[in-house]
Amino acid sequence: MHNWNYVPDQLISLTLASDARLSPTDYTNDQIWELKLINTETAAISLETTFGLRARLCRIFPRFIFNGKVADDPAQYSKSIRIHRYFPNYLELSFKPFSSVNVNLEYWVPGSQLIAGRILITNTAHEKCNIQLELAELLIPSPDGFRMTVNEIDMTTVLVGKTSNIIPLLFLTGGAQPGKSPFPSLQLVFTIPPNGKQEAFWAHATLPDMDSSFIMAKEINRKNWHSEIARIRRENSKQLEIHTGNKDWDTALYLSQNYAYQLLIKPNNHCNSVSSVAIRNPDQGFSLLGNGTDYNHQWNGQTPLESLYLTNFLLPTYPELMKDLLDNFLEIETPHGDIDLKPGLAGQRSHLNATPLLAYIALQIYKYTKDITFLESVFPRLLTFFYAWFSNTHDRDGDLIPEWDQVAQTGFEDTPFFSLHHPHSLGMDISVLESPGLCSYLYNECNSLIAIAIIINHSEPISKLEAYAINLKTMIEQSWNEQATGYFYRDRDSHISSPGEEVGTIQGSGIIEINTNYPHPIRPIFFIESQLGVTHPTNIFIHGNGATGSHRIEHINSSQIHWHLGHGYVTGAYTYNTIEFIEVNGMHPDDTMVIKTVDYSITDQSLLFPLWAGVLSKERAKILINLTIMNNKKYLGPFGLRTWIESSKDNETHKENNSIFLPWAALILDGLVKYGERAKAAELFIRMMKSLSKNSQKNNTLNRTHQNKANILFGVQKSLPTLIPQGLFLRILGLEIINPYTLEISGYNPFPWPVTVKYQGLTVIKQEKQTIISFPDGQTSTVENDKLQRINCRESK
Repeated sequence: MHNWNYVPDQLISLTLASDARLSPTDYTNDQIWELKLINTETAAISLETTFGLRARLCRIFPRFIFNGKVADDPAQYSKSIRIHRYFPNYLELSFKPFSSVNVNLEYWVPGSQLIAGRILITNTAHEKCNIQLELAELLIPSPDGFRMTVNEIDMTTVLVGKTSNIIPLLFLTGGAQPGKSPFPSLQLVFTIPPNGKQEAFWAHATLPDMDSSFIMAKEINRKNWHSEIARIRRENSKQLEIHTGNKDWDTALYLSQNYAYQLLIKPNNHCNSVSSVAIRNPDQGFSLLGNGTDYNHQWNGQTPLESLYLTNFLLPTYPELMKDLLDNFLEIETPHGDIDLKPGLAGQRSHLNATPLLAYIALQIYKYTKDITFLESVFPRLLTFFYAWFSNTHDRDGDLIPEWDQVAQTGFEDTPFFSLHHPHSLGMDISVLESPGLCSYLYNECNSLIAIAIIINHSEPISKLEAYAINLKTMIEQSWNEQATGYFYRDRDSHISSPGEEVGTIQGSGIIEINTNYPHPIRPIFFIESQLGVTHPTNIFIHGNGATGSHRIEHINSSQIHWHLGHGYVTGAYTYNTIEFIEVNGMHPDDTMVIKTVDYSITDQSLLFPLWAGVLSKERAKILINLTIMNNKKYLGPFGLRTWIESSKDNETHKENNSIFLPWAALILDGLVKYGERAKAAELFIRMMKSLSKNSQKNNTLNRTHQNKANILFGVQKSLPTLIPQGLFLRILGLEIINPYTLEISGYNPFPWPVTVKYQGLTVIKQEKQTIISFPDGQTSTVENDKLQRINCRESK
């Protein structure tokens, strides 16, 4: 889709930003633009930014005047807009503002503080025409700034403004003069002969002073535009093209690939390798402190789950970039093997251990590079990192089954079970649970390390790793509930999975008499509702007998209680066979406390990860898939897989307000593929695309999560977890491209139509029962889709 030729019929907004593959990026001063087409506020083709919230708005737009008529509203154009090419830092479109005038616009972001453009006007009539071009800029600055005004520098007329600590400057070549429109603008007047053409170049730079902005804008216009754009096209010609015959799918897959590339940021003094952010939009990219340490969670580092998700976009084309993302973790490994969950470009740290996915990522990279030296260099650090998960810091009861430290390590913080911010939060402390999801990550990591050890011929740690794998698999299998046909969390200390029940309630301070012996150890959890919406220095004392029968008084002090919007949550540190009474001090008389036991019957999508990790037997996998995953009373929703299932009586009320989190869902779909259920994976993918591609078609944005009910979408637009993973789509299709001459075909096409995939001269047409392949050197091959086949054109010569 290097020639997109897309005709938007509704509002479309496309992000433009400096592309780390081609040009420098500035982590602390990255100016990101958005091109809005059709039905915008100014009824114009609007290029907009806020310079990372340093301005309320900056908008650049063209106007055309011909025979006294002004054309700036795309809805009134003689011929509508057609987008010819869109890459992360480049966009080309055309339209006819008047019946005999054709306009071609190009936008290019060559750096983090600069954007440039070319305007080509063609007279298609048989007589000359006089046409005026105005390039206007509307700046709504910060309180200490001023709007764009006409200025002159070195006998050149420019527009200059000020907002916050920067000076936006617009420069138009060709001897531009002040425009006459209601907006600050620069104007050129052309007399174009019949069938003739006229072009103009412009640049917009934003630096701390006017002279620097002018020099940068002027310098970029001295570059050879044709060669620079040709370089951009060459780089993007490397990417995959997917044609399904469904315009919405093709568009969503194409946009996802471009947005994924935009998330890459060049290294800096704190980080030696390319890193990534979760999203790039015009309100981001500026650090008030100047070093990036004030960035929020979307810009303060990369996580292993995000890095793994990026393999769907960066492989097979950019394995070196994936090595960079992996290096960011390995370079900060401590002598004890801990690796931070989220290393950032400003040296940020989460102080949590990384999700155990790094060896798996390394193995994915090797699949495309066959670089044994790379595996040899990373293996010792990956092995030490794996063992670190079994230290007493993360394995609190010492049974070689680690626990999560915080919910952030799972990659998804929005489940109501552990998140304090969810409207139906249970506020549970995830560290008191043993999770089949974490064990699945570790089991998969263990097998990845064994595979790497075999490849590099380093057999010494294999037997120890195999023992760890057996132990992890045993825990996962012990968590299976035959009646529920699924896996459950279990208590960290008692190793029991029991449903929650209410223990007692109190209003204000006082003593709650319990005097209950429980048939198995329970762990109390406390919920406080403040009527005034404020916190109080509450202290809780639990009197009872522990699991060993010894008497205990547990003190939960006020600093241990987590508060959010007038609600407090805290989980007991110990389990009890008997609770005699609970004493509560420091509560407001109108506040209410409810005590329950931790509910281990809660289920979320991470409990399906054993399928992805390959833990299950074929028989159990079939049960899990058919009775749990593909069950519309459980995980199966109208628009994909629900992320959690509530066990409460009001399950039906809330389950359709459940969200879909694509990075987790992608693991489950990969698990279906692994167990030969590509048809079911395709069904789920189609359900997800009903919502995602429809939203993409409607307003050309993708959202982080979406509700299953009524196709309602919500979340952060264009962030990494919203992007449709093309790698996953190809695996479900039964196609894996290693390089332009090597690919794997596995089974029938499970989608209801043929799919064409193009990659660097390779063309693959996957039909239902056969695949037609055209290699870059002209060789062709047709294979039946009845079995797994690895095809290497060069080997067959």
